Amino acid sequence: MMRENALRSGRHDPSRPPVDIPDLWLSLRHARRPLLGLDYDGTLAPLRIERMEAVPLPGIIPTLEAIRDRGATDVAIISGRDLTELEGLFGVSGVILVGAHGREFAWPAGARERLQPTARQRSCLDEAAAQAGELAEPGRIERKIASVALHVRGLPADEGLALCAAVAKRWAHLTCGGLECRDFDGGIELRTLAGDKGFAIGRLAKRLQPDMTVYVGDDETDEDAFRALRALTRGYAIGVGDAREPSLAQDWLAGPEQVLEFLEWWCHVRRSKS
Repeated sequence: MMRENALRSGRHDPSRPPVDIPDLWLSLRHARRPLLGLDYDGTLAPLRIERMEAVPLPGIIPTLEAIRDRGATDVAIISGRDLTELEGLFGVSGVILVGAHGREFAWPAGARERLQPTARQRSCLDEAAAQAGELAEPGRIERKIASVALHVRGLPADEGLALCAAVAKRWAHLTCGGLECRDFDGGIELRTLAGDKGFAIGRLAKRLQPDMTVYVGDDETDEDAFRALRALTRGYAIGVGDAREPSLAQDWLAGPEQVLEFLEWWCHVRRSKS
């Protein structure tokens, strides 16, 4: 269970780990090669109205670099952002970057992969972007490799909900052919069914063969990754922000500040392993 006193304060007792999941820290201490997956927005970077102002919380990058430099943890940043945008905001080498909810991969050695949608899906997404453009300001519409997102962060709550409902209604006829409309924190997105964050976790696990996998994320779209962990040996799901129901998260961190504490504990446990 989430410890409500820690979440209310926004800080954790430094003598205690910031999450309390059975066996997580013991598994981490003895893991040969763990995989650490992290969402970007709302997890490593505080949410911002202007999307390109969302930069990692101070302390996050050096702590991830310390985890990377020990050479025994595979770190993957898995985001709904396009890969080029993610690379511009998160300039850390030696980690795996996954963009577009699992459609784009950039590996530390330099290899890049893109899973293209079908011609029909691209046509539907083009139509979706045009339809959203009839109802929303251009700056609120983001066309990605395999999705179209409507961003309403910064609008009054009732106005944002009304705009999302109106756009979702326009998109309803486009959800055939392998597309779905999903909520996220700050808008809605029409995207391909294939290539979600759960797909990304499964692909990484197959390639890297970790003996434990942890994923940390704040959004409803991160539930796909949480679900994929169930098929893995020693998979641990950690939510960020206010606990939501239903969710597959096993414990919750209050926000990026506690994510930093979690990463610091990761360093501490792995350091004490040797």
